[in-house]
Amino acid sequence: MDVTSNTVTSENLLSGQTAIGNNGEPITGGLVGGPYYGIYDSIMHTGSISASGNTTYKYTSEDVSAWCDSYSSFYAKLFAGINFSGNFTFSNVSSISQFCFTNTTIGITTVMGHMSLSFPNVTSIATCAFYNQYFLKKIDIPLCTYIGSYAFYGCTGLSSITASLCEEIHYSAFQYCYSLTTISFPNCTTIPAYAFQYCSSLANINFPKCTIISGSAFANCRALVSVSFPKCTIISGSAFANCRALVSVSFPQCTTIGESAFYSCSQLSIANFPQCTTISGSAFASCSQLSIASFPQCTAIGDNAFEKCSQLSIVSFPNCSSIGNSVFYQCYALATVNFPNCVTLSMTVFYQCSSLVAVSLPKCTYFGNRTFYQCYNLISLYLTSVSSVPVLSTSVFYSTPIGGYSTSAGQYGSIYVPASLYNDFITASGWSSYSSRIISV
Repeated sequence: MDVTSNTVTSENLLSGQTAIGNNGEPITGGLVGGPYYGIYDSIMHTGSISASGNTTYKYTSEDVSAWCDSYSSFYAKLFAGINFSGNFTFSNVSSISQFCFTNTTIGITTVMGHMSLSFPNVTSIATCAFYNQYFLKKIDIPLCTYIGSYAFYGCTGLSSITASLCEEIHYSAFQYCYSLTTISFPNCTTIPAYAFQYCSSLANINFPKCTIISGSAFANCRALVSVSFPKCTIISGSAFANCRALVSVSFPQCTTIGESAFYSCSQLSIANFPQCTTISGSAFASCSQLSIASFPQCTAIGDNAFEKCSQLSIVSFPNCSSIGNSVFYQCYALATVNFPNCVTLSMTVFYQCSSLVAVSLPKCTYFGNRTFYQCYNLISLYLTSVSSVPVLSTSVFYSTPIGGYSTSAGQYGSIYVPASLYNDFITASGWSSYSSRIISV
């Protein structure tokens, strides 16, 4: 590292070392660094420092560790511009400040050659402490309870971290850590937004106390196969979006699933959420292998929630009262559905459910536009317990056997209604057009 453009003083040389100053006179080192830049422009473990271009010194890991162990905290930009390689243990350090190991704003690059770091007594790591340190391979912080935002962002070589006591992680803390394979945070209760996004090698995760997973926390973690969060109650938007190897999930306490939470999890086969009451828009959209969806407590399904789940064949929503737009759009394998408490169907709910044969909606009061559009095999609609004639929007039965489009076997559809309302149905606005299909039960 050439530091001829910087002023060399006794404050940025190791104790007992000398260099030739800019005036040509020798400089003897005292304490290393100041409280802000520390050993900036001073240490190079496997390389050297050139002062004024004519004097070169090499420093050992013992020099570095001896100096560092005299401090209890590492300051901002402390190691910026310094080249490290090897394994380091800093026994006396209790906190690491922001940007400590991060590049400086003047463009000097910190290159940590396959480095392993151990901080046995560190309790907190601040924002951007190891930002973009792509040669960092392993870090042990067994007593750390706090990891700041972007702390390990872009540490693409980081494959192992030990932080078993950590309670608080902030957003994007491990984003783009491509090599990270296993994480365990047994005391963490909240996973923040983008915390592990794009950790493409992440296969094993352990968060037994986590109650909240924030937006995009594990998005694009394409090595995740199975996840279990026994205490999680909230899964926020895009939390597991594009986790394309994810096969099974377990969330026994989850009550809320955010928008696009499992979007395009193309290997997910079963969604069983026994306590979930709300599913937001596109939550499981494009989960092309999803075959079973069981939500016994769910009361509302957001727009496009199961859109393009082409293998979905079994759905159970006994308490759902409201279904949003295009929820089951292009669910080609769906053959029968029963929503015993649903009162509102929004537009195009079952659009292009080409295998749909029978639908039971005993309490439905409203059908949105084109609810069953292009359901080419729909031959039975059961409205057997309705207390009044539901509102029928436009083109609800367009391109269905109920609407006059016969099946390949030449069948036409029927609408089954209570005998007490039969006359009301056949004379009601919209329904009268299908009077020949309405059957009293």
